[in-house]
Amino acid sequence: VGFGDGCVESPLAEEAPGTDDIDDDVEMELGFLHEYSRVIALTGGVSAYSEGVASGRSSQNVHLIPAPLVVSQESIAEAIRGERHVVEVMSMARTANYALVGIGAVADEATLIASGYASRSLFEIFRRQGAVGDIIGIFYDQNGVPLDLPFHKMLVGLDFDALSAIPQVIAAAGGPKKVEAIRAAARGGRINVLITDEPTAEAILEKDQA
Repeated sequence: VGFGDGCVESPLAEEAPGTDDIDDDVEMELGFLHEYSRVIALTGGVSAYSEGVASGRSSQNVHLIPAPLVVSQESIAEAIRGERHVVEVMSMARTANYALVGIGAVADEATLIASGYASRSLFEIFRRQGAVGDIIGIFYDQNGVPLDLPFHKMLVGLDFDALSAIPQVIAAAGGPKKVEAIRAAARGGRINVLITDEPTAEAILEKDQA
C-alpha cells in the first residue's frame, strides 16, 4: 500500500462537520489492508500521517522517504531523489497495488499552506494558471491534467505517470471546497475509488447533471 501527503489527515474533518463515518470508512479500508501489506510512502513529508496508516506494523513493513514533500530548489530535489534509500522506497511505491491519497483544493485552508510548503500568494498564481486541485503535491486543471509548474520540480515523490500505473488509487476527500478538485481528478482518471461524505457526493452529482 502506498500513501501520500494528506491521505488520512482528514480534509473531511476540516471541511465537512459530522463526517466521523467517513473517517471510519477510511479506517476500514486501512484495516482491510492492514494484515496483508507493507506501507510505502509515495512522497516525502508523510511522517505526520504515518502513525495512523502504519499502526501495528513492524518497522520492516513501513518504508518512508526521509525528506520533506517540497524543497527549496530543483537541484536539491534531484539530489534527494537520487539518494539510494529514496530510490529504493520510490521503486517499491511504483509497484504498490493500492495508493491512498488525499485531494487538495486550491484554497487558503489547504494542507500545503498549513504545512508551510506553499504560500497563499503562490496558490493564487496556481489558480490563475488553471489549477483546481492537487494530489501528492501535483496541481492539475479542470480535466485532471497536471500543470507545468516549477513547483513540481521541487517535489520529492512519485509523478502522475507513476501514480496512474498503480492499479487502485483510493482518495479520501470531502467538503464543498473540494468538489471541483474531486470532479477534475475523476475526470482525468487520477483516482479509481473515492471515499467521501453524502453532501459532497450529492454536490458532485448535481454538478455532473447540470
